[in-house]
Amino acid sequence: MVALVEAAAAPGARNAADLARMALSAPRLVADGVRMTARLRLNGVPTFHGHVVTRMAGEGRVQSVEIARIGADGAPDPATVRSFAVDAVCLGYGFLPQVEAARALGCAVATDPRGGLMVVRDDDGATSVPGVRVIGDGGGLGGARIALAQGVIAAAAIAAELGVSLPAPDVGRARADLARHRRFQAALWRVYAVPRLPEPQGEALVCRCESVTAAAVDALVETGAADLAAIKRATRAGMGACGGRYCTTLIEARLAAAQGPAGFAPRAPFKPVTIGEIASLARP
Repeated sequence: MVALVEAAAAPGARNAADLARMALSAPRLVADGVRMTARLRLNGVPTFHGHVVTRMAGEGRVQSVEIARIGADGAPDPATVRSFAVDAVCLGYGFLPQVEAARALGCAVATDPRGGLMVVRDDDGATSVPGVRVIGDGGGLGGARIALAQGVIAAAAIAAELGVSLPAPDVGRARADLARHRRFQAALWRVYAVPRLPEPQGEALVCRCESVTAAAVDALVETGAADLAAIKRATRAGMGACGGRYCTTLIEARLAAAQGPAGFAPRAPFKPVTIGEIASLARP
């Protein structure tokens, strides 16, 4: 690895309270993070906090990448550009809950503060649709440990509906774990809060899968396109392998008339599926 680039500022004294909450809520997770960070340093991999990737170049494959520090206005500062020779670049801009199945079933959704949509549900996974429960990141971001706790609580609720009782200590422990890991996750998000970056402009890609530029979307909005469906029909944005997971929030931000949660209409299959996989279902 040549370098690790993180848009959030480096944790420091200002994060002392949240770092303490993380250590108290999930000490093993914090220890894992410390070990990973130490391993990077021991192997001479620099970490650039408060930076973003600004350019990638190469012939037939990526061969170089440029990064820059995020300025006070949220835009990359051209005076701080660094260049690295590379043969691969891995980019991550956060996660989005995979709510397509729940939406297709008619479950109520709301806007997730961290982007995208989340399913409206109780701690036991109960949604607005009777008989449908959603646990884990399929309904809202939280991580594996929150999902595990929700699974136990949901199982207890389902068992109770069927007239079966689960051991009370297990359910009580799961509720305590759920609260504890929610505290950890909330503190983690605050420690690694990313500044709002400028929206892509001009020839910058909004939909990577279908190579739809910001300029193409802006032109449609200016001529009256008022929702995601109209943009999708005109440009194929949202029809690629990622199912609109990257472009949805970017396009919604450009739609001045967008009101409340929307998202592209959920259509099965909700994840990329090959023809071979579909054909194999028909084999005896």
